[in-house]
Amino acid sequence: MRKIMISKNIFILVVFILVIFSVSACGVKPKTIGTIVNPAVEVTPTPTSVATVKPSTTPVKKDDINMIDTFTTSQQKELNIFLSNFSEQQFGFFDNKNINTAQLIDFSILYNIINDYNNNNKNVKYIDNYKCCISADIIAQNIKRFFDIDIKHRSTKENTYSDGKYEWMAATGEQFTVLSVADEMYDNGDGTYLVKFKVYSMLDSFDESAQISDFYPYIISQAEKSSKLKFDYSGTAIVKPHSLSGKKTYQLVLYKKN
Repeated sequence: MRKIMISKNIFILVVFILVIFSVSACGVKPKTIGTIVNPAVEVTPTPTSVATVKPSTTPVKKDDINMIDTFTTSQQKELNIFLSNFSEQQFGFFDNKNINTAQLIDFSILYNIINDYNNNNKNVKYIDNYKCCISADIIAQNIKRFFDIDIKHRSTKENTYSDGKYEWMAATGEQFTVLSVADEMYDNGDGTYLVKFKVYSMLDSFDESAQISDFYPYIISQAEKSSKLKFDYSGTAIVKPHSLSGKKTYQLVLYKKN
């Protein structure tokens, strides 16, 4: 009897081993928790996405900042004077991509007529009681200064070029009492600035109590409140910084009346 029981136990053990072997051979894997059953299989973990933290405020772009708000009185005056050189002449549309040489020559000559008294008539010379002249070199220098353009000399409708000088009929004492006041200025990010300005003229050009130069340091609010000025029109310009004899000024890229 004992031998029969031992044989029976051996038989059961053999059957159990055969069942385990059969299960493994059929590819049935035991359920595991947190265990890699086959270490030969490389598992790549899924990366956890990290949220990008954005700044709480958006940086202000250069072209959103009105530079006039930061100007000193001296800087305001310098820009107003530069722009007034054009408005006092009723200067028309200008774009340095489409140059009108005659326009630049006429501007430079009239600029000298208006301002030469500061040089004790150093540049403008009288030929007789009816004619004046100026060196063509001075005209070329002025055009280079204001526009950064080199020109080829020629006669215009108003001024005659001959033998290295320009000649024109003498003026009759016309008053130039117009100025520009810069209101807005923005950095274009390309080395130039966009300027919005307003043009005013004196109500009485013969008013001895005030000179047009008295208003050059003005900002818009002062010009609007002045009892001696009247608004004429507004305009837009593009300028670029320029140094003249160590002094900061500008050169004109574009000019137009609005």
